[in-house]
Formats: sequence, structure tokens, C-alpha cells
Amino acid sequence: MKTFVACSTAILSTAILAKRASAMQAYLAYIPNGSLFSQELGHPDSDSSQYTDFATAFEAVGLSWTAAFCADMFPGSTMTNGAAFGDPCCTWSQGDTPDFTVTAFTTDPTTATVYDSMTTGGCRAKQYTGTTTKTGLRA
Repeated sequence: MKTFVACSTAILSTAILAKRASAMQAYLAYIPNGSLFSQELGHPDSDSSQYTDFATAFEAVGLSWTAAFCADMFPGSTMTNGAAFGDPCCTWSQGDTPDFTVTAFTTDPTTATVYDSMTTGGCRAKQYTGTTTKTGLRA
């Protein structure tokens, strides 16, 4: 009986961990270019009991990529969430292909996707390596 309980506990624990890991991976589909990222975007060192500042902010808005969340500043950065994830115009919806591909990062995005708001036709994006201002334009 003790062996059965021990085996059952081990199997149940493994199933719970596998389900939790697949759920964390599923959250990446909720952000532009999410397939390029790993669990570390939301959990430092893949520790599911810890959360990054980005994960905390994303959870606070109901795990939903909205125009408002897109326009918010990426935690600890000088760029917006949209600029960090390749959606500088904040038009991406879950299931869509992002306008721009980005280089995956964990907590410190280094390349912003920014737009030139002065261009006729609205939001025309371009990529560069550098810093951004609060408005998303090159500093």
C-alpha cells in the first residue's frame, strides 16, 4: 500500500508540473512574437514560484494584450511593451502575425521597434538599436 501511495504521489506531482509548464508556455501566445520567447520572460530562472515585473504587469491586465498595455512602458526599460515585442503601433491581436520580428530577451529588451508618427499614412514602423523616449520615438 505504501508503494502504491508513493507511486501515485509521484505520478500526480509529475502531471501537475507538466500541466503547469505547458500552461506557462501557453501564455506566450498572448503576446506578439511570443513563440520566440521562453518561460524566463515571466519566471526568473524558470522558477514558476517567482514572477518577473513584466509577468506581474501582464497578469494585472488579465493576461490580455490591449492597446493600453501595449503603450505602457516595459518594466525597467525606456521602451513601451509594444516596441519591445514588435508591435509599436499597438494593433496586434492574438493569433495575428506580428508586424515585426524581435530578438528574444528575458528581462532587458535591447532593440526597440519604433514608428515615425510624422509619416503620411499613419504608423510606419522601423527597427533600430538604441534608446527610446516615452513616446516611442528615437531619442
